Amino acid sequence: MTMTSEKTQTFLLKMSGVILLITSMLKIITLALEWTYPPTSDPILYFLTGRTTQIVSSVLECGIGLFVLFSRNYFLRAMLVVCLGCVFLTYRCGLYLIGYKGSCACLGRVTSPKFSIHMV
Repeated sequence: MTMTSEKTQTFLLKMSGVILLITSMLKIITLALEWTYPPTSDPILYFLTGRTTQIVSSVLECGIGLFVLFSRNYFLRAMLVVCLGCVFLTYRCGLYLIGYKGSCACLGRVTSPKFSIHMV
């Protein structure tokens, strides 16, 4: 492996960690600002509420993001990013397969019009 490709791979992993930390912080902020999160169950993980799903995914993203940024084990960092991507993809495919028509709660409620009105 050349030095340039090694630096590029390390840069891409670090950026993945930063993106994971940013999205997890957005979810945490929306959960903190909106205490009246609907108590409906998640369409795929039906045994969890939407709020609980957001908390679990935020903690998972934050933990993996921190690990990717600060660990020296290249293989494990790359595998964690790939595995998390597979989990996200599986969840989205599951929503598609059940015919879910609602909006995705990937970023919590940041993208909902109701939340943006409260933020203005």
